[in-house]
Formats: sequence, C-alpha cells, structure tokens
Amino acid sequence: MALQITLPSALKEFAERRAAQTGYASVSAYVQALIEEDCRRTEDLEGELIKGLDSGPPIDADDSFWAGVRDWYRKQLS
Repeated sequence: MALQITLPSALKEFAERRAAQTGYASVSAYVQALIEEDCRRTEDLEGELIKGLDSGPPIDADDSFWAGVRDWYRKQLS
C-alpha cells in the first residue's frame, strides 16, 4: 500500500537530513521506522497501563500520599 503525504519545505528538508544522518536509504524508510516505533511505544504503554490496573487495589493519591512520596525521595537523596 502506498501513502502520499505533503510536507512543508522545512519538514521535508528535516526529514531528508534525518534520514541521511540516521542511515536510512530514503525518507520513506525513515518515516516508516518512525511509525513502527510509535506503534511499539503505544503497545508498551498500553501494556504498562494494564499491569498497573492489575497490580492491586487502588490507592488515593491525595496530598498526604504525595507528601509521603516527597519525604521518601528527600531521604533517598540525603
């Protein structure tokens, strides 16, 4: 399947430069790699969100919760 897109000159020049700098044979290959990476990140994020939902009962992230988090990090840094 082919997809044709139109880019403003500045973006076209950027894509051409980045494709060459990163070793892609063409702008098309560069754009394809960007889209594939976005798909992977989306799947990874969805997986992490599901793990979070399955990790146990929810907690209230109220002011006292965040105060405790800040205190814990301050202790870790000192």
